[in-house]
Amino acid sequence: MSAAKHPTDGSDVLARFARGEKPHHPVAELMEYSWTELEPGRAVVEMPVQPKHGNLRGFVQGGVLCVLADSAMGAAHIGYLKEGESHTTLEMKVSFLKPVSGGRLKAVGRVVKPGSTIAYTECEIFDSQGNLVAKGSANFMTLKDQGMVYPENDG
Repeated sequence: MSAAKHPTDGSDVLARFARGEKPHHPVAELMEYSWTELEPGRAVVEMPVQPKHGNLRGFVQGGVLCVLADSAMGAAHIGYLKEGESHTTLEMKVSFLKPVSGGRLKAVGRVVKPGSTIAYTECEIFDSQGNLVAKGSANFMTLKDQGMVYPENDG
């Protein structure tokens, strides 16, 4: 797998995802989740729960919920990026509120404070019945003059 820079801003990335176009996104493919709603400041990620997402007790492993939260919050933040900028997660906290063993998960991420360098985001994750199963927050750092870097599928 190699990486390629693309001259684009965050709104262009959101538009590509909304149209079902990719840049190749290895984690989304591995976890089998997708973005179902995208706009600057808000993003929704959904994933069917599968056995591969489980821990030894049959519940969705906490790290899987963290990946969903990070993806929802990160996508919400992407819409604020300008051409030539990228971003990275600085820190993240997720509280697990209810175990999940099947159905579908929906992570709703939103930007609370965009900031020119540091953004604060929050996420709520719901099960198929609409129960809140996890809540998270994260800070993202905007990387100036980095450009969006997308992994390219070499194989």
